[in-house]
Amino acid sequence: MAYGFQAINESDFLQIDDASSQFLVIQTGTVTSPYLTIPNSFPEDIVVVVRPHNPDTSRAHRVRGFMSDYTPVRGARIRRAYMASNNDRYTYQNSACDYAILERVSAGTLIEPSSGYGLNVYTSSGVLGYTSAYPTYRVKSTRTLALSASVSGHGIWHTPSGTDQVLGMYAYLASYSEYRSRQYSIGGHERGNTDYVRLAHFDYPNNQFGTYVQSSYSDGLNGGSIYDYVYAVLRTEMVGYIT
Repeated sequence: MAYGFQAINESDFLQIDDASSQFLVIQTGTVTSPYLTIPNSFPEDIVVVVRPHNPDTSRAHRVRGFMSDYTPVRGARIRRAYMASNNDRYTYQNSACDYAILERVSAGTLIEPSSGYGLNVYTSSGVLGYTSAYPTYRVKSTRTLALSASVSGHGIWHTPSGTDQVLGMYAYLASYSEYRSRQYSIGGHERGNTDYVRLAHFDYPNNQFGTYVQSSYSDGLNGGSIYDYVYAVLRTEMVGYIT
């Protein structure tokens, strides 16, 4: 780096400089109904992160959800984030979630703060590249999976280090939804159907985070053709904290 300021932690991780992108928090709240409607004035490239609201920390909790974006034939565009949580005693409890809406910003897109305190870092051209004046989302761990019939991502994949705790951690919402559906014969004309959903798994007692695959079965008479459909796409999972 030829100009500005850098802060690097003991793991050689760059925390602050004049050029790195940040996830700026533009809205937070709690969702008690099935979904949150996102204002159309918000940027296109927003990210929604979630966590269970007021969890029982003696038990693990799980979050499911997805994003939708559609425009009716007559009417305005509607963007929604669906989310719900449950503890590990229940399959579907539909409890509330805390959320944060994030915008990725970098030098040239940050708004000059007027608070008069904190740390501002500028580029060599005088453009604001970092400021501590606004709350941001600090990513702690990520992974990307190519989902398939044999790869669901089930299991623990992040254990906080140092003084970090799963309590307070937010996970990237869009990764946790249905990923597989199987229909098969169970004798003659009857058919059964099993759906598989990936859930964000907040294991508070053991201070671990992972992905939990939950299945639900239903009987069906005179079903269609036998199939095993997998939403075989790349899924990025991300956890972090608002600071």
